[in-house]
Amino acid sequence: MEVISKLLVETIINAARSIIRRDAFRHHFDRTKQTVLFSASNHQLTNTRRLFDRLRQQWNIIVVGKLKKAEETRYAKRNVMFVPLNTLIRHLSLADLLSNFLLTSQIFIGFLLLPNKLKQSYFDNALGLSLWNLLGPSLGLYSSLLIYEINLYSRYIEQLWKTVPFNFVLASNNIDPFHFALLSFARNHSIPYALLIHDAQGNTFCDFFFKPDDTLLVWGDFQKRLISKKFPTLQCVVTGHPDFDNITYLSKENQAASRLVSKKKLKILVLSTYNPYVQFPNQEVLFDVFRELNKIKKYRISVILKSHPSEHHAKLVNLAQRTIGYPLRWSLEDAAKLIKENNIIITQSTSAGFLAILSHKPTIYLNIHDFKDYEPYAKTRAALGVYSVPKLNQNIESLIKYPDLCAKNQTAFIKDFCYKLNGEASLRIATYIQTSMK
Repeated sequence: MEVISKLLVETIINAARSIIRRDAFRHHFDRTKQTVLFSASNHQLTNTRRLFDRLRQQWNIIVVGKLKKAEETRYAKRNVMFVPLNTLIRHLSLADLLSNFLLTSQIFIGFLLLPNKLKQSYFDNALGLSLWNLLGPSLGLYSSLLIYEINLYSRYIEQLWKTVPFNFVLASNNIDPFHFALLSFARNHSIPYALLIHDAQGNTFCDFFFKPDDTLLVWGDFQKRLISKKFPTLQCVVTGHPDFDNITYLSKENQAASRLVSKKKLKILVLSTYNPYVQFPNQEVLFDVFRELNKIKKYRISVILKSHPSEHHAKLVNLAQRTIGYPLRWSLEDAAKLIKENNIIITQSTSAGFLAILSHKPTIYLNIHDFKDYEPYAKTRAALGVYSVPKLNQNIESLIKYPDLCAKNQTAFIKDFCYKLNGEASLRIATYIQTSMK
C-alpha cells in the first residue's frame, strides 16, 4: 500500500505541474516534410550524431531523449523537436493520470485474483507484449507498476502523435517501458518502424520484444546470421551501425603495438559495463581488478576507468586509489580518444570495446558476469577472454609479449561483424526509411 500511496501522491503532484506548464510539443516544423520519430538513450543520441544530422536534412525529427544543452540550442528552429522522457509526465492531464491509475489498480487486482494458469495470457494481453517468459509468475506488485508506466507512456505517445503526427519510428532495441509503449502504438496505428540494433549480437530479449515480421537494422553479416538462425521470420537489413561512421578504420595492424614489449610504462584503459542487475556486484569486480593490477611489478602502470555513460564511479576510484600503488583515475572523456591514447584495453560487456578492436588495440574481454552480448570478442579471438580476475595479469603479459596475438583475428572479425566501414551507415539507414514511407 505504501508504494501505491506514493504513486498516487506523485500522480497528483505531476498533474499540478501539468496545469502550470502547458508548453508541450513546441516545434518549428516544415509542414511540407514528413516526420520521423527517433528514439534512443541519451548517450546513443550523442554517438549517432551523424545519423541524426542525416535524418534532419530530409525530414522533421522528433527526438525522444536529451542532448547537451548547447547541442539542443544548435538544433533549435531547425525542424527538430526534443522530448526528454523525464518531463513527459507534465504533458498529461489530471484526467489522464487518474484514469491510468485506476486502470492499473484494476489490472493488478484482476491479476492477483486469477489462478496461475490464466495469469500469463491476462498479463500479456494487458500489455500487448509477451513479457511473462522473462519476468515469470512472481510478478506481484511489479506487474502493476510496469503496466502503470507503460500506460502513461502510451497516453503520452498518443497525445504527441495527435499534435505532431509522425510517419516513421526509428528506435533502438532498448528494453524499457517507453519502447514497449512506442512499438505497441506504432503497430496498432500501422506506422512503419524499424529497430536499430544497439547490442553486439542483437538477439537480446527477442522472445518478447520483437514481433515475427519486425525489421531490424543490423551491424553486419554476423548479426544477421545469428538472429536469422534463432528468429527466421525477422527481417534483417544490413546497414552497418552509425556509431562507427566517425571512426577511421585501420585496415593494417597498429604498428605501435609491436613496441609494447620494450615499454617500461604501460597505460591501461578499463571500459566498464552497465547492467542494473549487476550494478553493485560489478563495482566489487572493478575494485578487485584494480587490486589485481597492483600486483604487476615488472612495469610502471597507470590505469584509467572509463565508465558506461549511465554510471558514476568517482567514489569507487577514490576508494580504490588508497589501496593501490599506481595512479588511477576516472574519466568522462570520449572513449575513442582514450582508446587511442592507451596501450592495453580491458573491456567488459560494452559496445565501446568494439572501438578498441576497430583500432587493432591489444584487448582483453573481461566477462565475469557471463553476459553473452559481447562474447564474440573472445570466441573469435579478436580479444583475449578472461572469466576470473586472478587470470587477468597473465593475459596482460601475453599481450605485452605478443602484441599481434589477436591482430589477424581482429581483421577477420571486423569484416564479418561490420558492413562497409565507409562512414555511410547513416545514409543507408536514411535510404531504408525513405523507401518504407513511400
